[in-house]
Amino acid sequence: METLAEHPRYKEARRRARSLRGFYVHALAYIVVVTSVFALTAAGAPIRHWPGWPLFWGLGLLAHGFTVVVAPGLFGADWEERKIRDYLDGP
Repeated sequence: METLAEHPRYKEARRRARSLRGFYVHALAYIVVVTSVFALTAAGAPIRHWPGWPLFWGLGLLAHGFTVVVAPGLFGADWEERKIRDYLDGP
């Protein structure tokens, strides 16, 4: 019987699973921090201008999700390998 590591596409699947896990951890951290800051603000903590930075962090999270879910190969291992070959074969 073939183990997972012996599957021909194992490395690719493992890389994708790790990438997706990274996105989930990023999203969870975003949710926890924004919820905590919102709760502190609602409780009367003097936190000024906090709504601005979650917006920018949210844009980063959106970009992270895009590269993981929508366009996983955009800057993935294949891209990196092509760039290495370009540099090695360059002038």
